[in-house]
Amino acid sequence: MLATLLGANGVLIMKKVSIGKKNQPLVIENNTGGKDSLGAPQDNWQEFAQAWAKVTNKSGDESNTGGRMHAAATYWFIIDWIPGVDESMRIIWNGKTLNISNSHDPDGTSEALKITAFIDE
Repeated sequence: MLATLLGANGVLIMKKVSIGKKNQPLVIENNTGGKDSLGAPQDNWQEFAQAWAKVTNKSGDESNTGGRMHAAATYWFIIDWIPGVDESMRIIWNGKTLNISNSHDPDGTSEALKITAFIDE
């Protein structure tokens, strides 16, 4: 598995990610939608795939607004290639629900998938 890294000179480089580094289980969910008894749109999250990931915390922030704590964090997940993962999906990881903001094949080989996802609570 390959991971994209930013070299000291600002050039993207590829580095092999060993199986041992993909040590975090996660579930990818797809919202199949639906309607409630009154006909209003309703979320209906269903499991799309399970995977093991290398997880990197990219950023985090906490603030106190009106006496209420607000937390936000962005993570990178590197998993084995799963076709069909897109920004309409979410990840369940470590008891948290994260919205996918980007997913792509970092080296064009369909061997790995790099997912950017965020928590906004």
